[in-house]
Amino acid sequence: MYLAFMDELMKNELEKWSKMGQIELLTELRRLTFKIIIHIFLGASSTSVIEALEKEYTKLNYGMRALRIDLPGFAFHKAFKARKNLVSIFQNVVNERRKEKLENPNKTAKDMLDQLIDAEDENGRKLADDEVIDIMIMYLNAGHESSGHTTMWATLILQQHPQYFQKAKQEQEEIVKRRPANQKGMTMKEYRQMDFLSKAIDETMRYITFSLMTFREAKRYVKLNGFLIPKGWKVFVWYRAIHQDPQVYPNPRIFDPSRFDISGWPLKLMAYAYLAVSPPSMIARSEEMAAAASNKSTAKKDSRYPEIEEQALCESSISKYNNNL
Repeated sequence: MYLAFMDELMKNELEKWSKMGQIELLTELRRLTFKIIIHIFLGASSTSVIEALEKEYTKLNYGMRALRIDLPGFAFHKAFKARKNLVSIFQNVVNERRKEKLENPNKTAKDMLDQLIDAEDENGRKLADDEVIDIMIMYLNAGHESSGHTTMWATLILQQHPQYFQKAKQEQEEIVKRRPANQKGMTMKEYRQMDFLSKAIDETMRYITFSLMTFREAKRYVKLNGFLIPKGWKVFVWYRAIHQDPQVYPNPRIFDPSRFDISGWPLKLMAYAYLAVSPPSMIARSEEMAAAASNKSTAKKDSRYPEIEEQALCESSISKYNNNL
């Protein structure tokens, strides 16, 4: 559904960049990924709307990384104003979509926004406007910031490692050679044949760790590795410490896509090993997570803390992995 759009957009952007002389690579990549995520959520949008949203998201991101000073002139304050502007823009879009739904109830959903408006839970409750807007603000930001930065780093790192660049290039050329003469554009089958490039991107995300951290709250008493984490405590996971730990990844400062030359079950889970689990211990970890996901853990509960479940803190990670299976 989106592959043809991304393929055509990428061709057009590369053609445009080739005529611009020197470019700010990250700026152009962020614009590219922003156009893609806008298309996924809002479908075809005017250039003026895209530019307005991009401007507000830039302010929002500066504020997310700034000191929490809510005074005029500071990035944190500007981010608050940017979010209010984004809410206003998206509210107008949602109002227009709901109006279209009323006028044409049988209209087929055309993008993610339509899907969000139509979505309902097991009790038939649908999302309110503020819930739809919160989801859009979050995913439109996450969907283009991380992609833009990761693409930039992958480009730079492959340039610094010509042996891997040539291997990735050769893989792409072979895919194109096998393409039927009457085929236009890339297909999903071809995308899935990009084995080495996929590993190079996985290693890039491990190597640079764009998403540095995550926060989790213990919803119950948790006994983990001999430590007791009280219910309600916040846990801070620093991904970079894991990704740069030589006990987890030998020679972590070396860029090596072959780290992901792994096999076994489940393959897709292993492809996301750089997040928190190391390839050498993947099978054991997979079994632990599978047992936890199915509530078949054999860990004994501490009678002093009846709510304790061994590895309970992994539940949020399990849902993340399940989304990628």
